[in-house]
Amino acid sequence: MSAAADKLTRMRSNEAASAAVGVNRIACWLLAGIAALAPFPYAGTDPTTLAVLAGMIGLAVAFCRPTLRDRGNGLLIALGLLIIALYAVVLHEQLSLHPWLGLSPDPAWRQALQLLGSEPAAPLSLVRDQPVFALGAPLACLGVLACAVVVASSPTHAELLLKAVAWSGLAYALYGLAAYLVDPSVVLLRDKVLDRNVLNATFPNRNTAALYFGCCAVLWELLLLRRLSARGALEAGWRSLRAVTWDRKLVLAAAATLICLTCVMLTGSRAGLVISLAGGLGAASLVLRRQFASWRGVLWGLAPAVVIILAALAVLGGQVTERIGAHGLEGGGRLETYAATWRMIQDHPLVGAGLGSFRYVFPRYRDVDASIWGIWDRAHSTPLELAAEMGLPLAVVVCVAWGVVLVLLARGAVTRRTGGIFPIAGLICGGMAVLHSLVDFSLQIPGFAIPVLTLMGVGLAQRHRSGGRRAP
Repeated sequence: MSAAADKLTRMRSNEAASAAVGVNRIACWLLAGIAALAPFPYAGTDPTTLAVLAGMIGLAVAFCRPTLRDRGNGLLIALGLLIIALYAVVLHEQLSLHPWLGLSPDPAWRQALQLLGSEPAAPLSLVRDQPVFALGAPLACLGVLACAVVVASSPTHAELLLKAVAWSGLAYALYGLAAYLVDPSVVLLRDKVLDRNVLNATFPNRNTAALYFGCCAVLWELLLLRRLSARGALEAGWRSLRAVTWDRKLVLAAAATLICLTCVMLTGSRAGLVISLAGGLGAASLVLRRQFASWRGVLWGLAPAVVIILAALAVLGGQVTERIGAHGLEGGGRLETYAATWRMIQDHPLVGAGLGSFRYVFPRYRDVDASIWGIWDRAHSTPLELAAEMGLPLAVVVCVAWGVVLVLLARGAVTRRTGGIFPIAGLICGGMAVLHSLVDFSLQIPGFAIPVLTLMGVGLAQRHRSGGRRAP
């Protein structure tokens, strides 16, 4: 009787899992479309575009249904709920006229209310109601990550999402090259304000464009290495490549990698190029480590890749090397901006100055000795800007959550046997995004953050050890 009951329970569990996978198929296709369309137009920076993306993400989340086979996500769920709770508390404090913590409004509010002769009550946010309007991007990013973790529990869905990002990245790269050759001073019929002679594709900022195409180059590199590994071309080192028949898929993956890398170089972004090259070498190292018995073999295997990269830099990297030679790796005005942002954090340490308020508050803290060139509407460091707008406690929790996610992806990249391409892609692309966001604002651009978070969600869903021979 007990055996029959166990069998019935397993059958019901399998039926429920199959039904969940069927429902998740709709969410998967929606998420694939979102990840592919996010960089277009203008990388989701327009309010209308972001609203459409947020609506599509909400629809995809509504179709998500976790399967009974999901495992090991308790820590991720706890971190997600903690971040949501902290966001709710901080937003209440910023918007309410009667905050729970009893903090006093900024002196600027008192001065303005005295001049207007209004009541002394004022919110903690320095720009009234701005946190409500700025909440769309964080909600969209959290929804994308959660949806990807759920739907990518199926290897078929994981493959679809990864290839959706890779193929859409190649399409944007081809468009970017065509637009660069025709008229590099225009982005989707809009005249550029700065950097009129570099490649932007559909992105308003060349640094974000460089990192996006760098991540796409990593994806195509991983697809190329996976196909070579499946043919046994990496087991005997690079010498065995001479015996490989280069079919259409191999040539396509190699060409797509070079096209995306060419776009990175034509952006003229210093940090974007350095991080993209480091990400490509890191991805190749993790794949080759599965094929060779020691790291010495990995280094020998990477040697031809380094030669190819140096040759490409010599031919196509003129703008980047010129900027590095003229300005080094330090961005003009960043250090002064970081110091001013830190003063903003000191004045609003617990709940910040208000989500989305940095561009309005920063002029008050800008150093008088800093260069007057440019309009600093972002801190050019996502952790610093998050702390300035939402307070140190929330910023610390978010940074810890990112660290936990990267650690889980790293474990999956090392321990996963078959299908290792998924945690490797999530780890490398997520690591590239985090590194770049320390000195820029790439993760604050929805058109870049959505594809990267999709890849990270896929990696988290597929990070668990599987049987079989180690292969990407």
